[in-house]
Amino acid sequence: EVINGKSWTGDIKIKKTSREYYSSFLPIQELKTSETKIVVTIYPAVSEKLTQRSPKFFKLLQNTSDGILLLDAETGRVIETNETALKYLGYAYEEVLEKNFKQIDVELNGQTGLSWKKFLIELKQKSPEPVQTLSRYIQKDGSNIPVESSMIYEENDGDAYISILFKDVSSHDRIEEILDAQQKKFQLLIENLDDSILLLDEGANIIYASPAAHKNWGYRDNELQEQYLFDLVHPYDSSLVKKIFFEIINTRRKLFKTTFRILYKDGSDHWMEVKAKNLLREPSINAVLMIVQNVTQQTLAEEKIIQALETEKKLNEELAQREEKLKNTLDIIKQKEIELKKANQILEDAQTFAKMGSWYMEADSEALVWSKQTFIAFGMNPFSDRAPRNKKELRQLVHEEDRTKLLELYQKVLTGETETYETELRQYQKNDGTYRWFLTKAQSIKSEEGNIIGISGITLDIHERQLAEEKLRQ
Repeated sequence: EVINGKSWTGDIKIKKTSREYYSSFLPIQELKTSETKIVVTIYPAVSEKLTQRSPKFFKLLQNTSDGILLLDAETGRVIETNETALKYLGYAYEEVLEKNFKQIDVELNGQTGLSWKKFLIELKQKSPEPVQTLSRYIQKDGSNIPVESSMIYEENDGDAYISILFKDVSSHDRIEEILDAQQKKFQLLIENLDDSILLLDEGANIIYASPAAHKNWGYRDNELQEQYLFDLVHPYDSSLVKKIFFEIINTRRKLFKTTFRILYKDGSDHWMEVKAKNLLREPSINAVLMIVQNVTQQTLAEEKIIQALETEKKLNEELAQREEKLKNTLDIIKQKEIELKKANQILEDAQTFAKMGSWYMEADSEALVWSKQTFIAFGMNPFSDRAPRNKKELRQLVHEEDRTKLLELYQKVLTGETETYETELRQYQKNDGTYRWFLTKAQSIKSEEGNIIGISGITLDIHERQLAEEKLRQ
């Protein structure tokens, strides 16, 4: 008000100074001349002067959302406070004036006078800068609250004061407790997953590996941290994985799926199905997320099935040729029938091991032929139940949300639009009336003239994997 040319009545102190004067209670007012800087500051006095000579300022202090304590620096006794501080601490005004700050601050409570002097020296050394602290203040009922405070050491006419502004941060603690509980719940979920979870930086260095990764891959706790991913990849797959990882870090949010071999600590290699997503710009994660599942047995079983299917196809072709050329050579036909039976037995054994069934559908008649494991995949008895006679009957054994998709894929293969397809769908279980998730792969079968004569495929039970992925997404 003085600077703005207005009059003001009250006690002021004018002093010359070579530095700025900081006050936690009042904004600084400055007057500059050519020779010196004059700082005009209203000093907080004890309660009587404060209330009588600066009523507006006193009212401001009472209404602030921060608690205020004014201490005598020499003794630590409270000589002034405001309504907010009384509310936080639970004292009446007269009661708090009888308190020493050592009776309020948990860290100073019960300490000797030497501790107070050390505390005072620290404040004095940092003056006029405020000292920010996190502490706990003792309330009247004996409980305590977490507070965030700002303390300043000040001198006035030879008297020293400590002014403290503080606020209750109990709500912050509660939020931290909730977040901590959520983090523990998520951590518990991760620790109990069979699949391995990896977090990598953009340089492909592992910054987190779940307990399953350490256990399954033969490493001790935290041994995978800071490992270079490509040091763990089979050399034959390394260039492919590097190419895919480069695409991942340059593509946000897209889910990548791939399969490659990982080297365990003992040197053995294992096939892994990997799902990865770029979360480098997610502040809470800031990493590439990888979910890794060991599919070695499934991959080997698939290879055996493919080999068996290829062998079966080759034998059928040879058999057809020899039947045409050597109709009268029954011995050769019988030998091939034996070989075919062996191949079919190998195929059936491999399918049982991998929970995978095979099937064939004629292009013209739509007649279906199922393997034993395919009946089991639909919850049916391979000895008493029969396979569907056409696509219409098969459609009833597929979840209604997946039927249109399946028929469209059949049509694309039969018309030659595509030679193969792969999809995930839910199949009806006759034995209990439920649906289970299956992966279905199929390819067209052509005659020597190139005409499509049928569709051959496999169906693989992936129900447990789908449930695990759903839990992880949740």
